[in-house]
Amino acid sequence: TMILRTVGCRWNRCTMCGYAGEGAPASADDLIVQFESAMERCSPEVTVVKIYTSGSFLDSEEMPAESRQEILRRLENAGIKKLIIETRPEYVTPSGVEECLTHLQTEFAMGLETANDLIREQLIRKGFLFQDFVRASEMVHRLGGGVKAYLLMKPPLLTEGQALRDAIASAHAARPYADIISLNLCNVQRNT
Repeated sequence: TMILRTVGCRWNRCTMCGYAGEGAPASADDLIVQFESAMERCSPEVTVVKIYTSGSFLDSEEMPAESRQEILRRLENAGIKKLIIETRPEYVTPSGVEECLTHLQTEFAMGLETANDLIREQLIRKGFLFQDFVRASEMVHRLGGGVKAYLLMKPPLLTEGQALRDAIASAHAARPYADIISLNLCNVQRNT
């Protein structure tokens, strides 16, 4: 697992997320240097690499295309078999998905958080609909990639009972579109 420090998520409106506040401007060259540093600490037996940017790997304003292409090329040349990246659904395009899949089997992880549009928009302020996740997931699958859906256990302002029922309902709703469902506890971060 490597975390590349980028400018962070451009959406930057989710109620509990402070990742963008921890970001810093990074040029294409800066990102390659960070990647090289992470790879130097990588064991030769590693075949799966997770790259997190505290935003979207497929967002060219966060991860410049030249950096992304160079990283994908180097991972493939290093014998890595599988890549896991995070992205918001709006950055999932045929060209972005194909760019990754041309080099490596790729799992596209998206922070769905909940299948309930009201909770996602009003309590989390995620800025997309369940249907946007469905569209992105179907595209990834059609092109041969995998999908991971992050669900949020205990979104802000829900009781424990409401949160539990929502997590179960969300897992059922996301299951047809996600190969992996990851249930994550809510982490309210600084300056949110």
